Amino acid sequence: MGLNVYVVKAEGRPDRLIEAATITQAVAYAARTTFSAAKASQQDLIRLLPGGTPVERMKDPQGDLLDDIDVKVDTAGNVVQIAA
Repeated sequence: MGLNVYVVKAEGRPDRLIEAATITQAVAYAARTTFSAAKASQQDLIRLLPGGTPVERMKDPQGDLLDDIDVKVDTAGNVVQIAA
């Protein structure tokens, strides 16, 4: 599979040009190098909720709530499939 250059945009951040085999890999790379995530601890909730940080519920592109999301990642850490 050949590589393409994708422009990845995020609100409030500069556009990025990322060379990848697929758009999904480009977005996954951008996310992986920009954000980190972990299950919220009690201390995280105590610190963030009183300050007004909302709990956001993930939705799919059609606006439906997603309860169970299956994300498959290859050994290099690239997202290879996302299914609800």
